[in-house]
Amino acid sequence: MRSRGCVAVRCTSWWPRGWLVGVLLAGLLGCAPPAQPARSAQPAAPPPATARSSPPAGQPPSGASDPAPEPLAFSTTPATLKVGTLALTLFAPIFIAQERGYFQELGLRVEEEPFSNATEMRPALVSGQIHVAGGGLSVGTMNALSREVDVKVVADMESARNARESADALVVRKELWDRGTIRHPKDIEGHEIYAPGGIGSGIHIALLRWAEREQIDPSRLTMTQMGTTEIRLALANGAVDVGHLSEPNVAAAVEAGQAEVLAWIGEMYPGQNQLVLLYNVKAIEQAGDRAGERFMVAYLRAARDYVDAFFQGKGTESVIDVLVKNTLIKDRDIYSRAHMHWVDPNGRVNMADLASDVQLLVRAGVVQEPPNLSQAHEPKYAEFATRYLGEYRAEP
Repeated sequence: MRSRGCVAVRCTSWWPRGWLVGVLLAGLLGCAPPAQPARSAQPAAPPPATARSSPPAGQPPSGASDPAPEPLAFSTTPATLKVGTLALTLFAPIFIAQERGYFQELGLRVEEEPFSNATEMRPALVSGQIHVAGGGLSVGTMNALSREVDVKVVADMESARNARESADALVVRKELWDRGTIRHPKDIEGHEIYAPGGIGSGIHIALLRWAEREQIDPSRLTMTQMGTTEIRLALANGAVDVGHLSEPNVAAAVEAGQAEVLAWIGEMYPGQNQLVLLYNVKAIEQAGDRAGERFMVAYLRAARDYVDAFFQGKGTESVIDVLVKNTLIKDRDIYSRAHMHWVDPNGRVNMADLASDVQLLVRAGVVQEPPNLSQAHEPKYAEFATRYLGEYRAEP
């Protein structure tokens, strides 16, 4: 049971389908659209004073385990959080939670702070001007995590365990593919590779991992920074041989006969976290009682709606409504043609591979002094939310 203003629940037992990853990475280079005014929603009244065994104001997620005997309780007294966003599907859980009132049910007034690119979010997060942000696990983010004790990785935003869950791909110009010039991994040796983010980006890390596994000579791999839309145009006019594309550009380039997929990122680096949710933990802890946990409950609840929509075929049209309203892609048909990105519905992050990524960058000469990432991850928020909502197990 709970007292007034608290929720008690009986609970159970962490980054291309994200076909706008390329737009995000273009944003890292300052190529994203201009910022829009902040958007927020007034907090709704707390849920009724009754114990629950299901998520707030909703049904149990697909495959949720049976309730455990211990209840969770937390205050739903009002708290305001500022959250950095980009108008991309990668931020879908935040948009869904806002539109469906998940934040408000838990007493949170979430004020979205749109940015023109993800790089601009980093200083705002470090200073505490915003409480929550998204970031790719590039060298720049790794360095920030090693220096800033208050900035932590708290959950997955985009990952790819396999090709089906990928929204990014290494592609080859159609003419070279048809001639058989580039059909296999080693064929890319000696060809300039164009990709958003360039050297030290998450894409570069995936390429280096793939090169080691496929016995590609890393000394014969060079990467030039270019936005995903520009890469597609360069493939079409013959200026680029090999490049990285993100959806919807992958589907568009293949359909137009401009490129063929050599490998999806989920094949090159299975399990790579391409984008992660970041907290300024000091700022969010000061914002209100368990504000970080409450935000994560709403975030993962919405992430499950997203996964249900695009990987389980449940409630797809209503989720597309939210994305059309809040992202750059307004054509509903694109959502059925393009690979959608995967987000872990329990918030788990593949931090185990991050240490080896750092060593990979050292061997490649990208970094000289490896950043210390031993304290970069704070799992308690996602663990709390998963206990509250129940473990999500996707149906086969």
